[in-house]
Amino acid sequence: MTSNYPFVTSINGVINFHNGKYVSIPEDYRKERNKEILDEFYKKLLSVNNEALSTGTDPLGFDYIIYQNICNVGILVGLSTSSLANNNRKKYPYHKFERTYLIERIKEDKRIQNFDEFIPIEIATQNIHELRNLNFKISSSIDEILDYATDSDWEVKFDNADDNIKKIYVSSRLTKFILDNIKFYMPDYLDKLKPNTERKFSIHKSVNKIVKIFSNDFKKKRLTIELEGNTYKQIQGDKELFEIILMLLVENAIKYSRDSSAIAPNVKIREQDNGVVEINIQSYGSLIPDEDIPKLFTRGYRSEVHNKIKDGTGMGLHNAYKLIKLLGGDLSYSKQSASPGDKITGWNNFTIICKQTVT
Repeated sequence: MTSNYPFVTSINGVINFHNGKYVSIPEDYRKERNKEILDEFYKKLLSVNNEALSTGTDPLGFDYIIYQNICNVGILVGLSTSSLANNNRKKYPYHKFERTYLIERIKEDKRIQNFDEFIPIEIATQNIHELRNLNFKISSSIDEILDYATDSDWEVKFDNADDNIKKIYVSSRLTKFILDNIKFYMPDYLDKLKPNTERKFSIHKSVNKIVKIFSNDFKKKRLTIELEGNTYKQIQGDKELFEIILMLLVENAIKYSRDSSAIAPNVKIREQDNGVVEINIQSYGSLIPDEDIPKLFTRGYRSEVHNKIKDGTGMGLHNAYKLIKLLGGDLSYSKQSASPGDKITGWNNFTIICKQTVT
C-alpha cells in the first residue's frame, strides 16, 4: 500500500508508521520515548472500521485524517491550538496544509485508486487512432518524395535522400512504433491478436529497414548499428508486427549498451540448414545475472541490472516474446563474457528464431 502522505498501519497489533510520497513521517514518531503512547493511541483508533472520513489530533500534537481505512498521520491542518501543535508548526513547516485542500486531495487520490475517475478508454482509443492516421499521412508523403517502386528501391532512395527527409521519415516511423506499442499494454490484447497469415514478407528487408531507422535516429548522434548476413527467406504474417519485434529489441540493445557509440550494437542474420532463420541482436554492457534469465520475458519484470541503468516498464521484452510466438517463432537470450571469469560485463544476445519460413 502507498499513500501521498504519511500513514500508519496496524498489522496483528503491531503499529508501523510509513513515509508518504510527498512528505516523510515526522522524526518525533520514530523516537523510542514516544513509542508506547503512540502504539496505544493508534491501536485503539485502528481497531474499528473507518470507511467514513474522520479527523483528530494524536498525543504528539499532530493531526490525522482517516478515509476508507487509510489513516494519514503526522500532518498539521489546524485541528488543535495546543502548545504541542504550535511547536510542531514551527518545527515541521512542510507538514502544514490547509484542511479543506488536504481532505479533497486525499479523497481525489482514493477516487483515482478506485478507478472512480479515469479517462474513458474510448476517448483514448479514438485519439490514438487519429494520431496514427495523421502519422500515416506524414510517412506517406515522405514515401512519395522518395518515389520508390520496391523495397529494394527504397533502400537506395533513402540512403541518397536529404538528411532532413531522413529525419522526418525516421521520426514518423518511431512515432508510429510508440503508438502501436501502446496497444500492447491493454489487458489481453496480445492474447486476442490474430496475425494475417495470408500475407508474407522478406525477413532481410524488414531487418535492414529497422537498422537504417535506428542508425538515422537524430536523437542518437553518431550511432552505428552493424548488420551482417543475408537471407532470401520470407515469413507469413504481418510485417508490421515483425518490425515491432525488431524495434523493441534494437531499442533495448541501444538503451542498455555500455557505450553504444563506441561499441556499436550489431544485428546478425543466419540461415540454418533446416530452413530456420536466426536474427541475433547483440549489445555490449552489463550482463544479466543467471538468476534473472528465467524471468526475462515475464510481463513487468526487470532485471536488477536494468533497474540500475535506466527506468523502464518491463514490457518491451515481454511484448517482443509474445509477438514472435504469434508469428510461429521464438525468442531466446544468451550472454558472452568480455573475458574469462568476468561475470559482469560482456555481450547480451537476444536471438529471434523464425521457424515458419517460406521461399
